[in-house]
Amino acid sequence: MRFEENFSSKRLSASRIQYDDWPDLLKAVTSELFPRDLGLSKIKTELEAQNWHRGRIADWNENKCFVWSIRWNNKPEVIGQISLLPRENDIALAYWVNPKFWGEGVTTEICRSLIIILGNSGFNGTVWAGSHTWNGRSTSVLNRLGFKFKDEVKYDYEGRIDTILEYTLDIGKC
Repeated sequence: MRFEENFSSKRLSASRIQYDDWPDLLKAVTSELFPRDLGLSKIKTELEAQNWHRGRIADWNENKCFVWSIRWNNKPEVIGQISLLPRENDIALAYWVNPKFWGEGVTTEICRSLIIILGNSGFNGTVWAGSHTWNGRSTSVLNRLGFKFKDEVKYDYEGRIDTILEYTLDIGKC
């Protein structure tokens, strides 16, 4: 599966992840507001952020996972990232946004653009996304995008039970 390296919306642009994007990731995930229960919050050092970016670039090159860095149009700062992970029966959608831009519609806008691209590409399948029960903002984004609640799944996260709300969106299916 191949995806466009760049796409945009009215206010935002998304471009294939680049190594030089790591400082903005590190700034965001080390913010006191960034949720500690998200995997990216484990990134604490420059080297960890650099290695994370190297890994995602390698994933793209091997068609395993596709990550785009999100910016305001014509501004250099990465304000978040959006990812597609092809799986056996669907594509998983994931995203994060720097907490200083929460509430500005960034995630909904860029996800809507990516979903349109998926539809126009001829993709005929299901997009899966998960949201922690405590992450009402993410759940609201998925609802605004037309995702439908599928299931509630409990899993062990570092010795404690957490719950993910699973959502799906069918694209190109009649």
